[in-house]
Amino acid sequence: MAFPGTVILPGYKRKVRQAPSRNTNLFKAGIRRGLDEVAYAEHLVHKTLRGEMVRSKSELVIANYLFSHDLKDYQYERPLEGEASPGKLRPDFSFIDDAGDIVVWEHLGMMDREDYRRGWEWKREWYERNGFIEGVNLFATDEVGGLDTSKIAAVADAIREALEI
Repeated sequence: MAFPGTVILPGYKRKVRQAPSRNTNLFKAGIRRGLDEVAYAEHLVHKTLRGEMVRSKSELVIANYLFSHDLKDYQYERPLEGEASPGKLRPDFSFIDDAGDIVVWEHLGMMDREDYRRGWEWKREWYERNGFIEGVNLFATDEVGGLDTSKIAAVADAIREALEI
């Protein structure tokens, strides 16, 4: 008799139990962020130089570039509440300038998919309704034609200028 959550592989007698959300560290409380706080936390699989987990290799490249080029004060997927238009987004990278204003960097890694493009159009409109202007406090990179480090560098420089660092 198998217990709930047990997977029995054909041809094997060994039982493999699936318990991805269990905290088995008996000596430290809470070794991971609460799964309710982070959308799709199980997809955070790449570790940056700063020690945080990100979803994609492209975000890993961007995060490591930011870290290596003295833009270390970003927040990854910081919840952003709409003020003029309701809702909450989690931009890939966000920064806060000295005045307390937010600068956002979205990486658009799957623009070859129609549903992803539609989702970005919706997000861009949400950002505009909430006072974010492309090239001023909203920046985006994509992978059309491949991931281009010179585009990443250009956006990082523009963000540095927006933050007046």
